[in-house]
Amino acid sequence: MDHLLESLNPRQREAVEHTDGPLLIVAGAGSGKTRVIVHRLAYILGRELAAPHEVVAVTFTNKAAGADASTLWTLTYPGKSWSLVLDLPGFQSTGRQTKPGGTQVMAGGENPAKDMLVTIYLEKADMPGNAVAYRDRHRKRLRDSPIKKSGIQTSERGLMSMLEYVHRSAMGLPLNQKHMNGIIVHDGVWIDIHLSKSDYVPFDRPLFDAIFNSVRIVQGTNPASEIPTPPVPDPAPSTPEAAGTFRSFTLPGRGWSLVLDALGIAMDKVQPGSPSGGGGSGAEGGRAAGRSWSGSETASGYTLSVLMQTAEKPGDSFVCRDTLWESFREPGASRVRKGGSAEQTSVEYTVPSNKTRDLRLFRVHDGTWIAIHLSKVGYRESDAILFENLRTSVAIRDHPAGS
Repeated sequence: MDHLLESLNPRQREAVEHTDGPLLIVAGAGSGKTRVIVHRLAYILGRELAAPHEVVAVTFTNKAAGADASTLWTLTYPGKSWSLVLDLPGFQSTGRQTKPGGTQVMAGGENPAKDMLVTIYLEKADMPGNAVAYRDRHRKRLRDSPIKKSGIQTSERGLMSMLEYVHRSAMGLPLNQKHMNGIIVHDGVWIDIHLSKSDYVPFDRPLFDAIFNSVRIVQGTNPASEIPTPPVPDPAPSTPEAAGTFRSFTLPGRGWSLVLDALGIAMDKVQPGSPSGGGGSGAEGGRAAGRSWSGSETASGYTLSVLMQTAEKPGDSFVCRDTLWESFREPGASRVRKGGSAEQTSVEYTVPSNKTRDLRLFRVHDGTWIAIHLSKVGYRESDAILFENLRTSVAIRDHPAGS
């Protein structure tokens, strides 16, 4: 548990490690009392000196209460020497149970403020295979279910194979409930972490990501054996059905990559300058030095392109958008809608003559202009979730030192 203690001074560490009887701490404002409380809770749970439902923490200031809202949950499986640990801020336990014979452990919780639910299952693996195999079996069950789901997607996130989907309605009433499952197979145990949120909007995505990024497996109390969940990977896409596959793009000499969800589209056309075709006017060519990637799926009607080039002028993403949009604008474009922030701007529009819906995203990073274009022939409302997935997946990832 040394990783929990590294940021503490000697007196704070002494208080955190005290586990024999009551302890009174007298200290002034700003001395780290709340930090000690939070780290002491994590230390007790990490060493399995108490179960989460056996711990009560009471604070008397809004600031302290907010700091304690980040709670670590620890689950163990009978006969195993490791624990599943994840951070569920604001969640209240709704119960834990273990099946007779110890073949399944289940825990549930809710976060009333965020209208989110969590269920966690640790179950004896009933078939050979890795997390992908279990995820794909779960996906097949979803498809066979009479309850209608939309936007079923899969992806990989470090230890976990991810599955996500949306319940648009229930009993004729709008619901828009987002579901995400993170599945792990470890030491003969199948682990399923399920999060859901009603009235989901794209801005809620960080709530899901923060929880799944906190998931780890800890062997005993040895921090060297702790297996953290790595950041978003960039495996090469497999099939169009594996919607959620991430791709990375970079230019020579850059110490970073652009990472995004390519929606299962094989970005197999790479060339200097701008993407060819892509449903646009082709006016992207003839600009500053750069590189482009593009691909399409004939069956689904999707086309995706990425352009990275040296910035033509100083400024943020608004400058990038307003400059490039003049070249990208397609004849007959209607219902043009611009939005975004200094970090990422967008233009959405339709082209009735091509029967397409288009989304263009613009970013500026390290003297580089980034333009992303997604187009869909025969757009339907059910396609909106994939457009939002692309919009919210875009990120910049620095390369490891020495790579």
